[in-house]
Order: sequence, then C-alpha cells, then structure tokens
Amino acid sequence: MSVQPEPAAALDALVSGKRRVERRPVLLPARVRGVHAEFDGTVHDLSMDGALVRVPIHDISDAGQPMGPAEQFALLERHFRDSFDLQFTDCDVAVEAQVVRLLVTADDDGELALGCSFVQPLSEGQQRSLGLLDEHGDMPAWGEATLQHELRWSADPARPTAAFLLDETAGVAGPLFVGPVTALGRSTLLVRLRGSSREEVQLHLGDGPVELRVMRGAKALFTTPVRLVTTRYSDTPAPGVDVLLTSDEPVPRSVRKHFKRA
Repeated sequence: MSVQPEPAAALDALVSGKRRVERRPVLLPARVRGVHAEFDGTVHDLSMDGALVRVPIHDISDAGQPMGPAEQFALLERHFRDSFDLQFTDCDVAVEAQVVRLLVTADDDGELALGCSFVQPLSEGQQRSLGLLDEHGDMPAWGEATLQHELRWSADPARPTAAFLLDETAGVAGPLFVGPVTALGRSTLLVRLRGSSREEVQLHLGDGPVELRVMRGAKALFTTPVRLVTTRYSDTPAPGVDVLLTSDEPVPRSVRKHFKRA
C-alpha cells in the first residue's frame, strides 16, 4: 500500500528543489493550462530543460484565503498534479511541463512561482523562437503589450527613485550604473540609463547577478540581487537605454507605494 506524504513534507521537497541547468532571465507571456483551468502567467527564467513561471495568486485561489503548506499543496495537487501545458503566447511554442519547485509570495499582489521541468527539452527551433540562441539578449517578448502586462507600477514624478547597480566582485569603486526606475513589476524593474550603450550594459551586467539598490533621495528602499533580461534604445522621454532587470525576490509594497498603479 502506498503512503501519501504529508502536505508540509511534500511541499518542502518542492520548495527546496535545485535546478539542474542554469536558466537565462527572460520576460515572456505564457498561458498555463492546468488540470481544471487556464491562467495567464509570465516566464521569468528559461533554459532548454525548464522554466520559472509566475502566476498571480488571486487568479487561482480565493482572495483572502490562508496559504499555509496544506493549502499550497492542495492547490498544487488540484491544478498541477501530473503535468501541465505551457504555451508561449508571443510565438508558436508549446511544451508539456511538470512542477519541481514552488514558491508563494505572501501579500495582496502575491504570486505562485512554479519551477518547471520540461517533459521533452526544447528543440533548436524552439530555442531560436524564444531567443535562447541570441547572444545579444534580444527577447521576442520585448514589446509594449508584454511590458504593460508585467510592469504594473509606473514612476511617480512627485516621488522619483533611482537605481544603483553595483558589483563588488568586479573591483569597481562605486556603482556601475545609476538611473531612474521608470516602472516596476512584481519581480521586475525597468531602469533608464543615459550616456550608456547597450553593449556597455551587456558587458557589465550580462554575466550577473549584480546588486541593485533602489534609492529615494539618500534613503535605501530595497536591495536585492538582479539579473539582466534585455535592453533597448529609447528616445522617450529622453535618449537612453532601457534596461529590464529581474529579481528572485518580489519588490516589496514599501517600494511600490512610491509608484503609480498603471
């Protein structure tokens, strides 16, 4: 007779799991098709073998309900018991995936982060469609629709914030780059750098992670390791390089309050 693991023990195994292949930071909208329902999500890390998919918790759980180990395990069993279909909505790529790691952020804008292993590795054609084979970091999802979906808080001119990007391991005194934070997502930030080239940004941030320090005047609001997703040139509102960064830690509410909900 088989013995089912306790929810807390089973969930702990998922939370503490280690990925086998280093993943590349991305920002790709996706459709998650579970056992009983479909959800919109965003892929934040990607390799040929797996991905990290983030889904807003309120889309798959009743608002206000506690999310202890038993509730998390029940939610996982209900929607992702065996495998699920992951459709990348900006390109013709769909894969079957299994959940191997789980993370739940606990606030009113929380999300369920699913560490996934693909049943079959991505083919070379699928990797090319998703930008994994592009050495310059140009993601196919770098578009206004994706940014509007992901970056839900925009800069408030009355409460400006600045991003200081530092790398103590590089032996550089002071920050590598400094620029205003123009938008936020739950775990993503958009920073405008003036006087820098995309090549320079890729050179210093491409091997990441580096330390991000979000400042409001002389006060540090948030410090976290971040990784470069991609860059683009922009002339609005002033010429510069837009830098999209992702963090393993969610941006706290104490930082989001300095921004406007888009």
